[in-house]
Amino acid sequence: MSVSKMLEGFCADIELLLPEERLRQAVRDALALPEICSALEDSAMRGLDDRYLAWCARWLHFPDGKGSVSIGARLLRVHRRFGVTVKRSLTALRLRRNARDYEASRPAPSLWQPANPLEAFESALCLALTDAARRWYAEHGRTDRTVQANLGKLLIAH
Repeated sequence: MSVSKMLEGFCADIELLLPEERLRQAVRDALALPEICSALEDSAMRGLDDRYLAWCARWLHFPDGKGSVSIGARLLRVHRRFGVTVKRSLTALRLRRNARDYEASRPAPSLWQPANPLEAFESALCLALTDAARRWYAEHGRTDRTVQANLGKLLIAH
């Protein structure tokens, strides 16, 4: 399977934050993944709310709960509360271009266990979002010309 070193490194970093008990940062970064992926699909690399929601609906496999609001809509609300812009998310992704080898960065199975149900939820959400981003790239992003062109732009950006 072909992988994007930047995207894989970003996902691996999220996974590494979990055993370090840096859940807030892991959640913040994981919530940026739908915006990053959907922005990469746009020729102008814009992050639009409807694309975030559509990406979550298609790629994220996570229990929706019993509410009338979709999981994507709830995640988008929290993501917007963090105040992270698409530019900032893409910059964080771009910084992955010179990072360590993603295979070496993948965390070994962790002995860390969430201390409470909230931590368990946040950890599961982060893992579901990183899995969704990897599946998105494997099944769509690696062959999509716009995604590849945008990843190329990020590689040469200063």
